[in-house]
Amino acid sequence: MSRARWAALVLLLAITAGTRWLFIREQSELRTDVPEATAEYVLEQFELTVMNPIGQPRFVVEAPRLENSPDDGAAVVDEPVIQLFDAGTHSWDIVARSGWVAQKGDEVRLFGGVEMSNVAGEPVNLETEALTILPDENIAKSDEHVRISDGRGWIEGVGFEAELGTRSWRLLSNVRARLLPSSEPND
Repeated sequence: MSRARWAALVLLLAITAGTRWLFIREQSELRTDVPEATAEYVLEQFELTVMNPIGQPRFVVEAPRLENSPDDGAAVVDEPVIQLFDAGTHSWDIVARSGWVAQKGDEVRLFGGVEMSNVAGEPVNLETEALTILPDENIAKSDEHVRISDGRGWIEGVGFEAELGTRSWRLLSNVRARLLPSSEPND
């Protein structure tokens, strides 16, 4: 075989191998653009009521989308609006950009622009970037910066724990407050 034929054969093999490599690379890039179906099921535009063992509502979640994980049964929720109940009575409203609900509904984690406000009694509002709710224990907690406000002023700090039923709230560090003077005369 002549030297020219060997060169042509080697060139042809190089072109074939290069074309095959480009084809495989393009196919793998196309596959990464398609999201894998990881959800066991998806709910859209839904309202879900989670009950306690005696048949009273623990909380209600309303959102545009929920994806259930087949791995642990937890649910990821987009833009949740949550109503918390205490002994069957609606007591708190919460909104966030996203959330996670444990399979048994005994833990709810909220993320991004979390706002919580009570629906009964004096208005109290809480703002943070992350909040964990334990509905069975009626507890809310956060490791993030938290700001609590009412008609009399505000208090803020880093880290937060609350017993929602008793309104026993505790800020854990870097606490600052601004309270307005009371307009009621002293007796």
